[in-house]
Amino acid sequence: MSSVRFVGNEPTPDFYSRTADVISHWEVGQLPFDHAMESLRELRLEADATQHTPNQARAEQMLGYLLTLRGALVQAVRHFERNRALFAEVGNRRRVIIADLNLGETYRQRGDFKRAQAYFEKAYQSSREIGDREQEAVALCNAGQMLLTLGDLAGAYSALTESYELVLQFPADDPDRTAIMCELHHALTILYLRRGEVIPAWHAAKLAYRIAEAVQKPYERGFACRAVAEALHHLAHPDDGFEADPDVYFQAALSAFQDIQIEGEIGRTLLAHARSLADRGRKMTAARKLRAAMLIFARLGMLEDAARAAELQRDVL
Repeated sequence: MSSVRFVGNEPTPDFYSRTADVISHWEVGQLPFDHAMESLRELRLEADATQHTPNQARAEQMLGYLLTLRGALVQAVRHFERNRALFAEVGNRRRVIIADLNLGETYRQRGDFKRAQAYFEKAYQSSREIGDREQEAVALCNAGQMLLTLGDLAGAYSALTESYELVLQFPADDPDRTAIMCELHHALTILYLRRGEVIPAWHAAKLAYRIAEAVQKPYERGFACRAVAEALHHLAHPDDGFEADPDVYFQAALSAFQDIQIEGEIGRTLLAHARSLADRGRKMTAARKLRAAMLIFARLGMLEDAARAAELQRDVL
């Protein structure tokens, strides 16, 4: 059977919906990671067979997305680069911007901040040019988290709060709204703690937790519980019915990320928990969690996180 190469620039509604269904079923823990990957590979084969360029690009994007969350960053870059090239081929500028954001985030996760910054800046400027507030918000959120890692608290605060104001304008039913809100509140929790502002940090953590309670998704729950745990480490008497033990929330965050096998965030949660335990004098338990985190970071090529874990390990041991 012959086929004709598609010349439009958007995935078909049916194909888009089927890839979205795979992701949504995985996000709520109804579909194991390996099964989700296999479903997306089958959809990519379908798009390849019909030479439907935007559908091919969409499949590549979703494969890269799952692999980034799993921490398979080198593989994810290959999918995002192909995703970007295919959407550029059909002139879909908005989806090229999304590809740039995904590439930037993947490089951020790997600790290649110079390359990540270049992609975030490109995506930010392009988003402003075409008036896409959603992608502008994502670019600022990702850049803010990177600046926070680099210790630029003023730059991080500016980017994160500007992103937050934009996210508040998202439609209430936007599927990305709650995830980015929980990421922002988690990042702001860490930022406030680094500035010694415990009460604003606790407020940000509680906001994340309330969002996660409402949507009941593992991704949001993971970031929210880690934010609460980080804040509780510095707070003697929590309010609003929260338990005082940060270990409860570190474990809840770890379980949430394990539910959907987000290995990079599993490693980061172990690292944060280890740091808290070490500060409380529980160095043997901290060392065990650090070893587990370092194995994850080494396997995934997360160089910046591995370096931070190694630095903490020297203090613990």
